[in-house]
Amino acid sequence: MGTAIRTPGSRDDEPEVPLPVGEFDQRVELVMRTPVRKRDRLLATALCEQQGWAIRPAVEGEDPGCPDELASLIVEVRLAGSRWGAESGARQRLLEVVGRKVAVTVAGGALVSAPPLEPMLTWRVFKDPGWRHRRGFGRLASLWVHSGLADVQRTIGASPTVEEAEIRERLGGQRLGGFEFSETCHGVRKSMGPRVSDAEEGRHAWWHGRPGVALRLMAALLLMIYGWILYDRSPVGRLAMVLLAAVAAWFVGDLVTGNQPRPRLLRWAAGAFLVGGAMSPGYVWHQQNHHGVGTQISAVLLTYLCLVLLWVVPRGCWFAVRQTWITRHAVGLLTVLVLPLPWLLPFVGSFLQFLYLEDTFGVPADAVSVPVYWTGACALLPTLACTGLLLPPVALYGWSRRFHWVWERRLVSFVSVCMAVMLLVVGGYAFMERTVNVADRAADDVANAMTPHHYFGIQGNRVCVRPLADGLSVQNGPLPTVRPLLTFSTDGEVMYLWDLVRHREPGGPDPVISVRSEEVSTYAVDDGENRCPAWER
Repeated sequence: MGTAIRTPGSRDDEPEVPLPVGEFDQRVELVMRTPVRKRDRLLATALCEQQGWAIRPAVEGEDPGCPDELASLIVEVRLAGSRWGAESGARQRLLEVVGRKVAVTVAGGALVSAPPLEPMLTWRVFKDPGWRHRRGFGRLASLWVHSGLADVQRTIGASPTVEEAEIRERLGGQRLGGFEFSETCHGVRKSMGPRVSDAEEGRHAWWHGRPGVALRLMAALLLMIYGWILYDRSPVGRLAMVLLAAVAAWFVGDLVTGNQPRPRLLRWAAGAFLVGGAMSPGYVWHQQNHHGVGTQISAVLLTYLCLVLLWVVPRGCWFAVRQTWITRHAVGLLTVLVLPLPWLLPFVGSFLQFLYLEDTFGVPADAVSVPVYWTGACALLPTLACTGLLLPPVALYGWSRRFHWVWERRLVSFVSVCMAVMLLVVGGYAFMERTVNVADRAADDVANAMTPHHYFGIQGNRVCVRPLADGLSVQNGPLPTVRPLLTFSTDGEVMYLWDLVRHREPGGPDPVISVRSEEVSTYAVDDGENRCPAWER
C-alpha cells in the first residue's frame, strides 16, 4: 500500500493523500460505486492506494443518484499522457485495477483542472555602476544595465501590477542566500519581455496562447520567404529590402521588450536578432540551392517533414516504453540485446558477401579472404536500418498510449506488430536487392574496362593470366589469355577467375574458371585496356 502524506496545516477531517508510485501528467476524479460491505470498500481502497491514487468517500452533491445499497467513493486517478482522452483512460484503468476484484461501477468522472495562477513577473537586481553619472556615460551605463551585464544573480517574483518601490521594500526585508539589498548600491529592473496585455482577468495574453504560437510561426515563415526573395534582388533592391527589415526590427524589438523603458539600441538589436534570424535560413537556402522554384519548395517541405518525423518518432517511442517493464529493466534488456551482436553481425555480413560473390559472379565466398571487421561493417548498415524501420510502429503504439486510446489498444498493437514485421521483411529484401545491384554495377565496370568499386573488403581486380608450364590443370577451361579476367583474390592455392565474355554467352560455358595459383602468373591491367599482350612460350 502506498505511503500517505498530509499537507502542513491541514484539518483532521481531510483525507490522507497517498504518494504517487510513478510519474503522472493528468489527474482525473472518478465516482466509483462499490457494495456497502465493509470488506469490499476496504479492498477497493487498498487497491487504489496501491496504485498511488487518492480515494475518499463522496460528499453531498458529488453523486446524487447513488442507490442506498451501494457506497460512493471519489477516486483521483493519476496517469501519464495527454489531457485528451484522459477521462476515458482513467475509467478504463480503474476498471482494470479494481473492477477485476470488486464489483464496481463508474458513475462519472472529470479531469482535475488547476485554477489559473496569477501571472508572475521576474525582477532582477543589478549593481549600480558608479560611473553612470559621469558626463557622456549615462546611455552607455543604461545599456550596460539593461543588457544584463550588471546583474548580481538575485531575482524576485511579483505580480505585474506591483510597483518598483514595493519591490525594493520586499528586497530590503528579505534575506536569501546571504544577499543584502542596498538602496545605494543596487537597483532593480524587469526581465526583458512584452508589455503587459490588456486581456481580461483570468486569461493569458495572446502571445502565450495557441493563437500567439500560430501567429509567431506564420510570421517566421513569412520572414524566411522574405529572406529567400532577398537573394535574387539587385544591389539597390537588396538595400531597400534590408532597410525595410531594419524598420520592422524596430517594431518587433519594441514589442518583445516593451514591459519597461529600455535603450533604443537594445530594443532595435533584439528585434534585429529575431528578424535576421528568421530571414537568414531562406537567404542561405537560396544561396546554396540554384535549382528551380518548384524543386526548392519541394526540398523545403521535405526538410520540414523530416524535422516533424524527428520530433514525432522519438517522442512516440518514449511514450511506448514509458512506465513499462522495459524502462524498469533497461539494463538487463540492453545486455540481452547486445550479447547476440558478435554472432549476429558476422552472420548477416557473411550472407551479404555470399550474395555478392556467388549470386552474381559464381565465385565461392570461401575462396576470398575478407577481414572480419569488414564482415561486421557489411552487416552494420542493414541492422541499423532494420532497427530504424521498427521505430515508426513503436511510435504509433506510443502515441496511442499518449492519447489513451485504450479501447483500441488491441487493434493498435496488432497493427503495430504487423507493420513492424512487414517493414522488417521489406527492409531485408531491399538490402539484399541493393547487394545484387552493387554486384551488377561491378560487372558493368568490368564491361567498361574499369576496376570495380570496393565492397566491404571485397576488391575485384582485372588481371591478365599467363601459364607457367605446359599441362595446365584448368577447371571449366580453356583458360583465356588474350583478354583480362576478373579475380577477387590471388592468395589461395586455387585462383578463381571470372570471364565477362563467357558470362554474356547464353547457354555457354561456366564463366568461372579455376586454376592452381602456382601454375600461373598474373599482372594487373590498367583501366581502359581490353586486350592482354601476346606472350611467348
